[in-house]
Parts: sequence; structure tokens; C-alpha cells
Amino acid sequence: MAQETGEPATANVMAPGSPVLIPGDIPEPKPEATTRAPGEARWLAWIFLAPAMVLLLAVVCYPLIYTIVRSLFSDGPAGNVGSFTGLKNYGHVFTDPSTLRAVKNNVIWVVVAPTLVTIFGLVFAVLSERIRWATVFKTILFMPMAISFLATAVTFGLIYADQPSRGLANAVTIGIHDTFSSQSHYPNEHPRANSALAGSAKTGYTSQKTFSAGAPALLPMTGLNLQKPPSNAKQAALATNTSGLSGVVWNDFKLGGGGTIGKPDTGELGLPGIRVQALQNGKAVATATTDAHGAFTFSKLTSGQYQLKLPASNFG
Repeated sequence: MAQETGEPATANVMAPGSPVLIPGDIPEPKPEATTRAPGEARWLAWIFLAPAMVLLLAVVCYPLIYTIVRSLFSDGPAGNVGSFTGLKNYGHVFTDPSTLRAVKNNVIWVVVAPTLVTIFGLVFAVLSERIRWATVFKTILFMPMAISFLATAVTFGLIYADQPSRGLANAVTIGIHDTFSSQSHYPNEHPRANSALAGSAKTGYTSQKTFSAGAPALLPMTGLNLQKPPSNAKQAALATNTSGLSGVVWNDFKLGGGGTIGKPDTGELGLPGIRVQALQNGKAVATATTDAHGAFTFSKLTSGQYQLKLPASNFG
């Protein structure tokens, strides 16, 4: 039948034997069969994971669980667990001042540290991108990261060492101090072991017993550089024809050794310029300075018992 337009009608001619496809009946493609590649067996994966899992259980999980269980018991004898206390230990944490202070410090750290890290991180991010000298700032900021923390710690440990013979910061500080103030001649001087003096170079050395007038106070020290001693140092000796409390501070060692420990021997030098304080009830009541022989005298202290102290300024 001809269409109204006058064009001849056309028909879809299908080849003989072709399947008739009806919309909606198009078959979906079958999924291809998956095959495991060699070495992809699940049991093989567990073999590789097993060492890490064992280590994780031994180092993290077991200590965590044991700590929680152990916190429910009291302290017991060595190697034994005490009696079961429940949550009593946790209550003690929030009632004991020392442990409560530790908890507060941890809370402050958890709150403050991330906040400061975030703020400074944003500031550094802006400075590293928005300022004119961004490259210089990045170099200064990231230079410490090129050195291991161990090497950095060792380096700064040497810088801040307080021994007079080493330590950059110490040397600079001493140089500035000695420019405006007289330096100490005895930075390495210290009492002998089991000596009558106790303390440290930072706090000073104080006698462990008391002294009175009439009995000489012997204060032996050691550590003097005998190759370069003070130019005015002479043979250690007590002051003569004096009244009151007196004594001597000397280096109880001489080149070649020998002599009696705790007594001034021939060849042992006195320590001139040492400040000595007389203490009564913990307070300094008089001060004297040793002469070239290391001798000192408190002429006004004719009665009473006194401790003697060598202040830290002698050794700083």
C-alpha cells in the first residue's frame, strides 16, 4: 500500500534463518570465569600476615589487656598479684594529689599541643608561600629535618655541656661573664670522696660537722690544675698567732702523689681567694677569704659551733 506522500512502501527483509530479536529479550553477556593466578591462594596470604599478627598481639594487645586486668588488683609481693580491689585504684588516681596532677598535665597536653601545632602549622604554611623571602624561610624551617634526631641530640648535648673544657654555649657564657666580672680559678675543684664537705659546684660545699675556735678546720679539696696553678698559690698552711675560728682550704694532692689524705703535706698548695662562710642555724654569720696559703680566720667567732661553707661562686 502506497503512503499518502506517494513514496513507495519499504519492508524490512530478514535473511532466512536469522533469529527474531524482540526488544527486552536481548540476552546479557555471561561473566567470564575468574581464575586465581599462581600464588594467590588465601592460605599463602595468611602465612605472610602471621608474623605481623603475632608481633601485634605480643607487643600491643597482650600488654594492653594485661594492664587493664592488673589495674583491678592491689600491689603484691615481687612476682605475685595482690588482692582484687576493683575500681579502687582508679578512684585513687583522682584523689591522690600527685597522680591527679599527672592526669591534669596529660589533659593540658592533649588540648594544648594539637591546638598549638595547628596554629603554628597554618602560620608556617602562610609564611612559606606568601612572604617575599619564602625560600629562605623554607630552608631555615626544613634544615633540621635533614639531620637525624639522634645526631641533633648529641650535637646540642655537646653545645650545652657545662664542663669548662667543652660546650659552645658554656664557653660563650663564660667569656661574656669574665668580660664584666672576675673569673673563678677553681672550676674543677671539688671535695674528695667521703670528705668532710658535701654539696655540689652549683650549690656550694658545706661541712658535715661543726667547728669551734681553738680547733683548726681542715677543708681538703682536689682537682686543681697543678701544671698551671694560681700564680699566688703557696704551700698550704694554717694561719699562726690568730684568735677565733680558723682553718685552711687546700688542694689535697701534689705532683707525684704521696702524703696523708686530709692533712696539708709538703708540696700541697693552698687555694688563695676562696670565700668561706661560717653558718649558724643555716644562716651565714661571717665571711672570710683565704690567703696565699689557703688559710682563713674568723677572728670574732671566739665561741659557739659553726658549719663552714664554700659558696658556689668559688667554682662557677
